[in-house]
Amino acid sequence: AASSGDLNWSLNPTYTGCSITGAVGSQVLSCSLGTVAGNTTLPVIHVQSATTPADCGVVSNQATVATTNGTGGDSDTANVTILCPGLAIEKTADAASVTVGSTIGFTVTVSNNGAGTATGVDMSDPLPTGPGITWSIDNAHTSGPLSCVITAGTLHCTGSLDAGETQVVHITSPTQWTGSGETEVNSCLGGTDNTGVYDNTAQVSASNVTGTPNASAQEAVLCPDLHVTKVADDASVDAGSPIGFVITASNTGDAPATGAFVNDPLPTGVDWSIPEGGSTGPLTCQISAGTLTCSGTLAPGASQVVHITAPTTFADCGVYNNTATFTATDSPQTPNDSDSTSVLCAALTLSKTADAASVNAGSQIGFTVTASNAAGGSVGTARGVVINDPLPSGTGIDWSIASGPGNCSITGAVGSEVLHCTAVDLAPGASESVHVVSATGNTSCATYPNAASLTADNAPGLSANASTQVVNCVIVSPPSPPKQHHPAVLPNTGGPDGRLLGLATGLMVTGGALVLGDRRRRRRS
Repeated sequence: AASSGDLNWSLNPTYTGCSITGAVGSQVLSCSLGTVAGNTTLPVIHVQSATTPADCGVVSNQATVATTNGTGGDSDTANVTILCPGLAIEKTADAASVTVGSTIGFTVTVSNNGAGTATGVDMSDPLPTGPGITWSIDNAHTSGPLSCVITAGTLHCTGSLDAGETQVVHITSPTQWTGSGETEVNSCLGGTDNTGVYDNTAQVSASNVTGTPNASAQEAVLCPDLHVTKVADDASVDAGSPIGFVITASNTGDAPATGAFVNDPLPTGVDWSIPEGGSTGPLTCQISAGTLTCSGTLAPGASQVVHITAPTTFADCGVYNNTATFTATDSPQTPNDSDSTSVLCAALTLSKTADAASVNAGSQIGFTVTASNAAGGSVGTARGVVINDPLPSGTGIDWSIASGPGNCSITGAVGSEVLHCTAVDLAPGASESVHVVSATGNTSCATYPNAASLTADNAPGLSANASTQVVNCVIVSPPSPPKQHHPAVLPNTGGPDGRLLGLATGLMVTGGALVLGDRRRRRRS
C-alpha cells in the first residue's frame, strides 16, 4: 500500500492478477500471483502516480508478500522524495520619486528557493500607464533563464526555474512634460488616479507550485509648478521720487525647478538697480544690458523675491510698463506677469501782474505773484517750490505784504528789499499767491520793473516780469527875482497911459510836472 496526500496510483503497465483499490489517499495494491515455481523471479510490478505540490516530501511505500503453503514471506520498503520548488518574487523601484524628465524603473526578481524545478513559470506584470510613459526591458540589467517580453503593456517572463535559480528583469520608461493645452504630455498626470504615482504589482506562478506570490512597488513622477508676480511699488510717483517693482518667482510644485530663469527686460529711460538687501532667495539675480535675470534651482515651496528701483527726474515723466517671465528646464510652463508705474510731472506756471499799469503820485503801487500747478490726473505734485523776487526800489518806496501765505516774507533794507517764499509742495490744482504793495510820494515818479523767479526740486525753474509807473508828480518852481521896468509903453501893453495892468500867465508841463510861471504887474508910462 502507498498513501500520501492526493497521490492517485495506477499500474503501468497493467499486471495480471494485480489491482489497486481504495480511495485516493488510502489506496492498496493487491496481487494474486498464483503458484510460483521455485527459483523463479516474477516480472516487476510498477505502480505510478502524478504528483502535485501537496505531495512534496518523502513518500514511503512498503510491500508484503505471503504464501499459503509454507512459511516463506517477505516485505520491503522504498522511499521516494518529491522535490517541490519554492517561488519568491521581489519588486523594487529605482527611486521613490524622480523629477519629470528623468527615467523611472522597476526591478523584478523571481527566485526558486525550493528543492525542485519550477516548471511552467509565468511572471506577469501589468505595467502602469501615463502620458509619455513607454516601458522597455533594460537588457543590460536583466539576467536569468526565463524569457522576458513586454506585450500589450504587460511584462511576461516564462520558462523553467531550477532550484536555486533567479530571474532578474529591469524595466524602464522615460518621463516627459511637453506642450500645453490639448497638446500637453505630462507624466506627472499619469499613474494611479492621475496623480503621477506609478504603482506596479508583479506576480509569479508555476504549473507545479501552489499559489501566486506577488510583490508591489511604486515610483512618483514629480513636477515643478512655476508662478511669477510683478507689482509696482506705486501706481504713480511724482518726478524726483524713485520708481520700483517687486518680482516674485515661486515653485509650488513637488519637484525642484531646475534651470530656473527669470527674465525681465526693464523699461528704458531710467537707471535700474537692485538695492542692498533687495534680493532674497536661492537664485542669483543681476541687471545687465537693461535686463534683470535670476537663475539657479528653485526647490519645492521656495520663492525668489527681487526688488528693483530707479531714480527719476522731470525728464523721466511717462508710463513705465514692465513684464517678467519665469521658465525652467524641467517645465514647459512660461508664466509671466506685468505691471506699470507712472512718473508724473508738475505743470507749474509763474505769473506776475501789476495792480495798475500806472498810478498818480501819492497812490499805492503793487504786484501780485502767483505760482500755480495745473490740475489733472497726469499732473504730479511740485516739490520744494520757492519764490524769490528782488523788489524794485525808488524814492519813497517801501514794500510790504498785503496778503499771502505765512511762508512768504520781505527781507532787506529799504532800497534792497526781497520777497522770498520758502519751499512748499504744490499738489495738482494748487497755487500760492502773494500781493506786495508800497506807498508813493510826490518824489516817486518813475517806472518800476519787477522780475520774480521760481525754483522747484522736481521741475524746471520759471520767471515772470511786470512793471508799473508812478506819474504826475507836482513840482513848484521858486519865484523869479523882481525886474526894473521903464515908463515907456511896452509893446502890446494896451495904451500910452502906463496904467494898464498886464497879466501874463504861462503854463508849461515838463517831464510830467506842472510848472507855474510868475505874474507881472506892468504899468503903462
